Amino acid sequence: MKSFLGQFSRSDFFAVLPLGFYIFMVVYSCAALEFIEPSNERTIIKVIQSLAIHIQQQPIFLIFILFACYMLGSIFRALLVYWAERSIPPFRANFPYPETLTEVIDTLNKHHDATKHDVSKMPSLKNGVPMHVFNYWKDVLCVNSIEGFEYYQTFETRVRLFTGIIWASWSGILGGIYIVLMEGDFSHKIGLPLFLLSLILLITFGSNLRRVRRQESRVLLFMYSAYLQK
Repeated sequence: MKSFLGQFSRSDFFAVLPLGFYIFMVVYSCAALEFIEPSNERTIIKVIQSLAIHIQQQPIFLIFILFACYMLGSIFRALLVYWAERSIPPFRANFPYPETLTEVIDTLNKHHDATKHDVSKMPSLKNGVPMHVFNYWKDVLCVNSIEGFEYYQTFETRVRLFTGIIWASWSGILGGIYIVLMEGDFSHKIGLPLFLLSLILLITFGSNLRRVRRQESRVLLFMYSAYLQK
């Protein structure tokens, strides 16, 4: 069991399973329209209770749920973060944000007495930061400092978590719209709460995605620059 659990990474728990579970619940909520009667009892609470009853009556159903959540989460996690960033205003993506990295380099060079680093060893960003260069920084860090690379991955995992919630939010918004349209009730007790919750999550995490991605790119630059000083 310990060996089995060791196959799951932090990313699986924080960037795959929550995403997959939310999308599973969206699909289950849409399907609940067919088997929760009467219609005035179709609420989010009833949906959760119905799922709990299924698990209680057939515990093996829990294995199916976990597998479905993991597969759904893995599928959406495979989508490019670039696409998620393009799905929220202002509908553009510029990772790894060369202007932010250039500002970091300029600040460090300007205050090199405080940082005690050799300006000549700082990476040059005059030609921008292509993704191949950014990925090379990660490879260098991984080869030379496992601890440093694992620290960087905590920021990368957080970006993946935010991205996953954005995809989950879009699925919830579409699911909520589908339920409202199918039922013809704009105050539907499943469709409306699902839509509003997903919209709140999209606004909250979507508005912060670029901020956490900038943190990710800055951390990698800091660590790569520190390696060059060795």
